[in-house]
Amino acid sequence: ALVFVDCDSFRGTKYLIDNIFENRLVQGGIMVFEDYGHANLLGNRLAVHQGFDNKKNAFCFFSQFSGSYFVCKTM
Repeated sequence: ALVFVDCDSFRGTKYLIDNIFENRLVQGGIMVFEDYGHANLLGNRLAVHQGFDNKKNAFCFFSQFSGSYFVCKTM
């Protein structure tokens, strides 16, 4: 129901998005990307956008306060 992603790379983040969001995360489950707002880890941000920008079953929210990116699986 909750996935906390603390990867420092594009490859690791993309792998987790591709393998956990669709196949393992339950409806209403949340993925938190801790390194999304970190200026030196732009690969993480790119992987998040590639994974979720066109997904219809994902509600996304960026917290400017924490720098984390939250994705809730809606369907």
